[in-house]
Amino acid sequence: MASTPTLPGRKASNVTARPGMGAVAGATKKSRSQDTFAQTLARGIAEVVQTNMVDTTCATVHIFRMVGSSSRLDTQAAAFVAHHGLKVQAVEDWLQVANLPKQGFYGGLRLAPSTLSRKNKDDTLDAAVTERLVRQSELMVKAAEVFGDGAGTWMTKAHPLLEGRTPLDAASNEYGGVKVRQILNAIEHGGVV
Repeated sequence: MASTPTLPGRKASNVTARPGMGAVAGATKKSRSQDTFAQTLARGIAEVVQTNMVDTTCATVHIFRMVGSSSRLDTQAAAFVAHHGLKVQAVEDWLQVANLPKQGFYGGLRLAPSTLSRKNKDDTLDAAVTERLVRQSELMVKAAEVFGDGAGTWMTKAHPLLEGRTPLDAASNEYGGVKVRQILNAIEHGGVV
């Protein structure tokens, strides 16, 4: 079995994620003491991704990058994760980190809880579900930057600009995810959606 290549332009590493280890590129010990809720959430989600990668022979994947005081999704790393997949355990770990109710979250992944319960925790999530999980991660961190610890409430509450759907549900596909990003940007910076 061949080892998985390192992301192009990235150095290989034998570092594996451990609880308490930052998996957000650019985060330093000094900055961690001043973390915002969004940065803490981004780090937690990044650790979930790293510890639930199906192929553990790859280098550490930094799914979020620090840009100023904001965490931004690294699209190259996200594509890598979506291609190689995550373990089923990632869903439960993600819910714990994001502190979201299961029911609304499963709907946003288009995944029935009964389907998930029949799978072994080490099984691989379907590629489409992995991609949705990465998209939900990006949007949850953005919502945390806008609303702080109220992000979970906003993501699970029906929104009139989403035809009464929740942002989690609307973001079950990329087009809905774009709309949720537009709403969050308009709230954060002012302007029309």
